[in-house]
Amino acid sequence: MFKKKFMFLLMSTLLIFGGSLSFFSLAHADDDRDEEEYEKDDDEEEDDDDDEDEEKKSNETKTYEETVVVEPAKIVTENQLQTVFLPDRDRDGIPDNEDLHPDIAEIYIVVDDNLNGIVDTFEYEK
Repeated sequence: MFKKKFMFLLMSTLLIFGGSLSFFSLAHADDDRDEEEYEKDDDEEEDDDDDEDEEKKSNETKTYEETVVVEPAKIVTENQLQTVFLPDRDRDGIPDNEDLHPDIAEIYIVVDDNLNGIVDTFEYEK
């Protein structure tokens, strides 16, 4: 009894598995055939169209019309900054063209109008 059930189960499994494989292969085989037929039909149609086009080309004259679009010139604006360094030989911060003593810094220039040996800015006024 056990052997009969085992054999029945094994045979049914093989039958189902084998049937599904054959069905799968047949389904895809049809797709391949259909694709080949479509490709053949497309090639035939293209050949027919080419013959007709050549006949029309020989009988007709074609003129071409081109449209040329010209854009206006672009306006370019450019800002330039230039730093001008005026000479300052004594490095006192006053440019040489405005400096009374361009070779000596102003902190070293002293004024002693009364000639007493003391700089006038440090004298006390009485």
